Amino acid sequence: NWYREPLHEVEYFMRAPRMLGYVGPPPLPYIPQRKAEVDFRFPHAGFGIGALPSPEWYKKMWPWQRYAALADMLPLPVVIYGGRSDTEIAAKIQARAKNVKALAIDMHLQEVAWVLADSCKVFVTNDTGLLHISAAVGVPTVAIFGPTSIRKNSPVGPGPRVVISSSAPCASCYGTRAWATCPGGCMQEITVELVLASVLRFLP
Repeated sequence: NWYREPLHEVEYFMRAPRMLGYVGPPPLPYIPQRKAEVDFRFPHAGFGIGALPSPEWYKKMWPWQRYAALADMLPLPVVIYGGRSDTEIAAKIQARAKNVKALAIDMHLQEVAWVLADSCKVFVTNDTGLLHISAAVGVPTVAIFGPTSIRKNSPVGPGPRVVISSSAPCASCYGTRAWATCPGGCMQEITVELVLASVLRFLP
């Protein structure tokens, strides 16, 4: 089972270039400077704190109600990021949380990377693709993990980060037989207060 190999995913995919003689660190992403275009399409996408509660893999999702509660405890306005599949859940959070000031949905990944690198003070998310983009562009990142492995999937990048892992005994079941019947309950073990404390570490 490739997922149970004792390698981070970055090193797993770096094996091919290393076989060809590359010996340096994994390269960081290049972000085109397209500020005018991004500001025009998403004029509210640059608030202080970003969040991505993507339900694409519902077992990995921290409950949306907790994202809403977290947003209203934070001292800076919050933007919810996501793709088209996240539209409904993002709207629910915005409807419940007064501090969610905008939705940045269905942006191009390059646009998201630019906005995060330019103006996001902290990014909060479960194990998603934008978790890794945020970390790679140096944004302080709070990552919430449950059924997936920190050893394999923790964020990599130049910026500071906190990885919160569920304390449930069934956590990190992805890649095992238990995953097939996993209800995602390990994410329920992670409290709003724990995530809040991690976010506040990065704010003045």
